[in-house]
Amino acid sequence: MYYIGVDAGGTKTLFSLFNHEGNVLYKVILGTCHFMQVGYEGLYSVIKEGINNVLENSPVEIEKKDLIVSLGLAGYGKNPEIRANIESSVAKACSGIKYLLHNDVEIAMKGALGGKDGIVVIAGTGSIAFSINEGKTKRSGGWGFSIGDEGSAYWIGNKTINAFSKEADGRLPKGELYNIVMNECGFGDPYELISYVNESLKFKREEIAKFSLVCSKAAEKNDEVAISIFNDAGKEIAELINLLLLDFKGDNIPVSYIGGVFKSEELIKTPIIKYMNKKGRLKAPLYTPEYGAYLYGIEEK
Repeated sequence: MYYIGVDAGGTKTLFSLFNHEGNVLYKVILGTCHFMQVGYEGLYSVIKEGINNVLENSPVEIEKKDLIVSLGLAGYGKNPEIRANIESSVAKACSGIKYLLHNDVEIAMKGALGGKDGIVVIAGTGSIAFSINEGKTKRSGGWGFSIGDEGSAYWIGNKTINAFSKEADGRLPKGELYNIVMNECGFGDPYELISYVNESLKFKREEIAKFSLVCSKAAEKNDEVAISIFNDAGKEIAELINLLLLDFKGDNIPVSYIGGVFKSEELIKTPIIKYMNKKGRLKAPLYTPEYGAYLYGIEEK
């Protein structure tokens, strides 16, 4: 058997082809298939294109009967109507191929913890935490950018834009954050931000999320405002984790992580550890989310 592990987040969709032993034979990255950004037809199109791309470029010839597509999709949560629409789109895209459908957090958890009990927090474009404890799963966060997604790249990016506006006004002293935004966006006047965000970027959440990189650069230059934003983000993420830790007995509960926010390394990890319940232990993921999708696939009989 062969397996296509699909990690579909808010920014990109990664398709990885595995053989039965778990070796990667081919991979391709396409744009997001999140229904809130591309609609259900867009979801279908991206999944269909990705599967076709893998089959066309695979180094080995694969028949559909020898393939399982294991997907982890952002947005595939508890809402019955949304679940039904996603399931319909995926079924159409995988026509004639056996497939498994999970939330993106579930495959991340499977990969990060290697199938063991513990907690995984995702802080990418959005944010959510999941736990698995004695066969039971529980979630914390994941309400979407319009309601929550605290500690996510979007949340950090939005806070960064807000801080820039305050520094432009003089409500906060100008620092590295202000200078980096001005330089990287090519502004001659700080008020250009208004049209840039609303017209050029159309306030798309993935574009706002990119401002988290600005915040990271400023924090690395000891900008106090940027450091404060990351401190607050870490506190928010710790709150997601702490709720789930209440259900665990004992200490040294593994808490793993994934997502672009963690590329900022200690800027985000230090405050998480500071605010996290001491029974949790932050640890690097064992495997990637797409490998987690593969692990689900090989369990299928």
